[in-house]
Amino acid sequence: MAQRGRKTTPTPTLKLRNAFRHDRHGSRAGSDIFDHKRPRCPQRFIKRLQNDDAEYSRMAAKSAWDRLSGQLFEAGLLVDAFATSFEMLCDSWGRYRLACRKCDEAGMVTTGAKDNEVKSPWTRLRSDFLDEVTRLAGAFGLTPSDIARVRPLAKPTIDDAKKRFFGNDPA
Repeated sequence: MAQRGRKTTPTPTLKLRNAFRHDRHGSRAGSDIFDHKRPRCPQRFIKRLQNDDAEYSRMAAKSAWDRLSGQLFEAGLLVDAFATSFEMLCDSWGRYRLACRKCDEAGMVTTGAKDNEVKSPWTRLRSDFLDEVTRLAGAFGLTPSDIARVRPLAKPTIDDAKKRFFGNDPA
């Protein structure tokens, strides 16, 4: 029997867009069977550091990991294979936040060798880190222009796993 009307939006996509409503979508199946494959936060984001700047950068990176990893995992965009690039995204975000803080503290310009105003080195670093963050965020569909071209990975259902185990599925 053919489906009538438009195709239903997948639950992870609704959650990523903050459009999931329990009164409408509450009966949909959750993704509890995939929790064991969710990438863990890297140890280097967890261990405290001695240097104040490094600690500030680490805390910003861990905050980004905690804030985004669950939503991206639920949307099928973050699995173990992509954890390294997501770690680079969070690390670049932490360094970007540090560069922003240094620009706020020291200013955007400094005095050069001949008493002329030159751009602060932190301004250049901030720009470089922002480029990295933007490029890596686009790979995960975290920018408005990139969300349309990012496709989540197809998650196997329990029935497909049973078929593969018992040999009924050629995949």
